[in-house]
Amino acid sequence: MSFLVGLLLFAFQGAPLSAQEVQPVEPALVLTIQARVLSEGQSELWSANISRTTVPGKPVGVQLQGSNVLVQVSFTPYHAEDGSFMLLAQGQIGVEMPGKGLQYQYTVDSIPVSLGELIYFFPLGNAENASKSLDQAIIEMLVALNPYTQDTPNEEESPDDES
Repeated sequence: MSFLVGLLLFAFQGAPLSAQEVQPVEPALVLTIQARVLSEGQSELWSANISRTTVPGKPVGVQLQGSNVLVQVSFTPYHAEDGSFMLLAQGQIGVEMPGKGLQYQYTVDSIPVSLGELIYFFPLGNAENASKSLDQAIIEMLVALNPYTQDTPNEEESPDDES
């Protein structure tokens, strides 16, 4: 019996590399998001720092939930032909408006980005439109895409509730 097990192990280990399909491994990336909810006067109502390790094509999601609002955003990095990256940002926002019921807004944006570059993303649109949509509050996300290194800290999520 042990001879048969040894023969099977040898058969699996002895397969030539040309017979195995070798897929190139995408280099890991770190997506860092600083999310904030700001009042009309630009004072910070809530914030969180999120850092996730990902690879091109794999989305990183963020969800913010309040008493009358739900914001879901996902960021998916893709390689661009010129060596930079394209960040696909998809957002879904649900807001309970007094007398109007639940209202939804969807966004999809393709954002060209280089490694290390900081970009601002407003799930509700720019600051002027956002304040009209969410009872004078603004949702702002500062996003950075960096290469993964051995020194990259573990994934973290640290909400900084200031309410």
